[in-house]
Amino acid sequence: KPDAKPENYGSTAIDIDRFVAVVGEGVAEHNARLGRLSPTVKGGSFDEAFAKSYATAPIRRATAEQRRLWLMGQEVRKLHAGHGRLTLHGNSYWSDWMSELAGTKIVARFDPEHLHDAVSLYALDGRYLGEAACEVAAGFFDASSAQAAARRKGQINRAQKRLAKALAPLSAKDIARGLEETSAPEPET
Repeated sequence: KPDAKPENYGSTAIDIDRFVAVVGEGVAEHNARLGRLSPTVKGGSFDEAFAKSYATAPIRRATAEQRRLWLMGQEVRKLHAGHGRLTLHGNSYWSDWMSELAGTKIVARFDPEHLHDAVSLYALDGRYLGEAACEVAAGFFDASSAQAAARRKGQINRAQKRLAKALAPLSAKDIARGLEETSAPEPET
């Protein structure tokens, strides 16, 4: 049976740190093994081939700008017209330079799992404007919680509209129409 499992299934799991250490040792032993037949390795080990390639290959490093964009969510928002504050998922972000851009649209890049951290702001043409700290952490901590709450709110609103429609009082026309649709019982003979 595909679902047959022993009685102690899942009760003897090893510690994650021990698991990572054992797997790491296995990978290190595998990569250090000599006598590989690959044309790239030519009888050596994967470690030797990597070291030889690494010594001669140009290593490109990511720029600070590229690192800032990794795994970041983005939303186009309009800064507050008066003071330039940004509101994102219930949290407020601000820096003193933002008052000069009050009322303009910007692109906010943020870590979707840490909405209370600072956000990076960009102009719509892609220019980096600066960073804004989370001044008021009143909203959600992560984007998935914000999306789930918005989804629940939408479901509640739709249910309330359906309920209001179902419980709405009938007009005189609706009552008359209902009476016309029901016919009088035929007399018994």
